[in-house]
Amino acid sequence: MSMETKDLLLGKAKPEDWESMYRNVWSRPAVARFMQWRITTSAADAQARMERTIAWQKNHDTYLVYEKSSGQAIGFAGVEEIAPHIYQDAGIALVVSRVMRKIDFGIW
Repeated sequence: MSMETKDLLLGKAKPEDWESMYRNVWSRPAVARFMQWRITTSAADAQARMERTIAWQKNHDTYLVYEKSSGQAIGFAGVEEIAPHIYQDAGIALVVSRVMRKIDFGIW
């Protein structure tokens, strides 16, 4: 399953996404500042983190956020069911500095 707007796509992670997630999200202290995770400090750790992300996404409604124009992963978002048909946010991080001026955050 995937969801999209004019400029963004939400989809499940793929092994090759480790590099753009590392560069755009996981290695950035400013992104991790208010999150419950720490930055990733090496390519090897990023690859291992992507393997864990893919395994987690198999059973959870969590997705990577892709910039359509570049195809790069620029964040993640998810929801979790806390009661039948009641969902809450399970975390969101999005690096928008490079795309904020042109993104259409329309209804998904």
